[in-house]
Amino acid sequence: MANKKTSNPFTTNKIADGAQETKFHMPVAGASVNGAAILLNRRNQQADRCKPPFGRRKVGIEEELANNLTQTSIIPLMANTSLEAMLHELQLSYLALVIQNEELQHSYQSIKESRKRLLKQVEKAALELDQSKAESSEANTALKVILKMREKESLDAKNLLILELKQEVMPFLQRLKNSSRDPKHIRLLSTLEANLQRLISSYGYTTSLSSAYKNLTPKEVLVASMVREGASTKAIAATLSLSPETISIHRKNIRKKLGLESKANNLRSYLVTIEK
Repeated sequence: MANKKTSNPFTTNKIADGAQETKFHMPVAGASVNGAAILLNRRNQQADRCKPPFGRRKVGIEEELANNLTQTSIIPLMANTSLEAMLHELQLSYLALVIQNEELQHSYQSIKESRKRLLKQVEKAALELDQSKAESSEANTALKVILKMREKESLDAKNLLILELKQEVMPFLQRLKNSSRDPKHIRLLSTLEANLQRLISSYGYTTSLSSAYKNLTPKEVLVASMVREGASTKAIAATLSLSPETISIHRKNIRKKLGLESKANNLRSYLVTIEK
């Protein structure tokens, strides 16, 4: 018995992207209506599960386009806001630079004026210094001239004093020495003549003998002057009308004041040495 050919109520069509779509066709005969309905529902559910999500994909694309349009409209607003903020910051920076530039200009002017004043003060100080140097040089020159004049005057005065002593004092002193027969008077006149000669030679200068005599009493100066001329203790005592013991005490005090406490140092030799 030959097999009876059964008709397939379902047809499969190829659609886009390689997917397949299965459709149900009502059979002409050989099946009940209820069974066909149930089978149709099942087949359609399976077909929906196997059907590619073209509808869902379309909805996703539309949502994406809507989102893109929304973002495209928001981005310019955000960009404009950022540009306005940047522009505001640039304006503030520019104002700050302008203020800073003005302050720098003011500081530069102040420094420039201060430099001018300082230069003027330096020039003034240099001029005053030059004037002081010139005045100091003139003062030094004048002082040198005065010192030379003083030295010349001192020398002239010394020469004049020597001349006057030789002409007016020494001749009379020599006559007294020649006319006197008293050894006492002769020793006094000799001491007087020696002191005059020493004063003449050291006129205007301080000698060591003069400095040494400052520490002695007037009586000790007389004794030291006669010791320097070579007079003995007895001769000095007779000339000054004193006892030899008193003259010895004076000699001892003189040696002590002059630092000649050792007996090895001769008093007369020391006085002659410091006179020169």
